[in-house]
Amino acid sequence: MSFKARLVIFTSLWFCIMTVIIAYTYHWQRQTIEHRTTQSLHKDLAVHMRMITR
Repeated sequence: MSFKARLVIFTSLWFCIMTVIIAYTYHWQRQTIEHRTTQSLHKDLAVHMRMITR
C-alpha cells in the first residue's frame, strides 16, 4: 500500500470516528439539558404534591 492510500484511509477513518464522537456528545448533552429543564419545571409541582400528601 502506498503512503497516499494509507493517508487517505487513516484520514477517512479518523473523520468517521470523530463524527460519531461528536454526534454522541451532542445527543448526550441534549438529553442532559432536557432532563434538567424538566426537573426544574416540575420542582414546584413536586413540592406541592409532597405538602398535600402529608
